Amino acid sequence: MISIKEISKTKQHPETEKRTLFEEITTIEVPKISSFLVSEKFCAGRTIDGVKIEYVGPNFMKFFFGKREEVPKSLSRLLQMKAVLFDREIFEELPLAPETLIAHLWFSVVRVNSNASVRTLNSYSRDIEFIPRLLVSQRNDKSSGWRFDALDQMNQTRRPFDRHFASL
Repeated sequence: MISIKEISKTKQHPETEKRTLFEEITTIEVPKISSFLVSEKFCAGRTIDGVKIEYVGPNFMKFFFGKREEVPKSLSRLLQMKAVLFDREIFEELPLAPETLIAHLWFSVVRVNSNASVRTLNSYSRDIEFIPRLLVSQRNDKSSGWRFDALDQMNQTRRPFDRHFASL
């Protein structure tokens, strides 16, 4: 398994050349943060860094509250799926996806917050027990607030093709 520090030293992503199932929309600079506490950013009913947090689901709280990340200065990529995919197909295409930090998702949401065309932003990240989980972020078109939750387990459900992903 690759550590996050090894990933941050990598300037290029070798899988970029072969990627066919995702289109890279942009990259997002993530600053070095000595301590990113998930529960401080994802607070329902608050607006933080210009992002209105409308809802934080019970699975998100269960699996990620209490998680503290040491975030190296890095890049997060905003990708759009070009096909309907299973989780395993996404992992094959994006082998570093489970190593994406919650901080990468957060800075991606901050970046796309003013872009009304991005209504969903998913990411994989390891929970407090280091199990990869799919995080689902959705913008409520009526309130412009964001809803965050995590899947209880990886499953065989296909992910719709119009979804955006934040990934290493």
